[in-house]
Amino acid sequence: MRGMRGITLVALVITIIVLIILAAVTIKIAYDSNFVGMAQASTENYAKAQIYDNEYLGNTVKFLEQTVSNLVSNQANYK
Repeated sequence: MRGMRGITLVALVITIIVLIILAAVTIKIAYDSNFVGMAQASTENYAKAQIYDNEYLGNTVKFLEQTVSNLVSNQANYK
């Protein structure tokens, strides 16, 4: 049995402890940086931006339709 090579129980336990420490540090950093709150705020801001863009696009389409209509009516007046 002494000649067998492989992962020892001690190496496995140390690896698991290191992974737990890394996970704890990562979770703490994410929590302290208000990552979830920032994501929720970004979602709300994105929804507001979509509404604004849709309204702006609608106004632009109306403006273009009026401009084209005026151009066509002005052309008809000159004929």
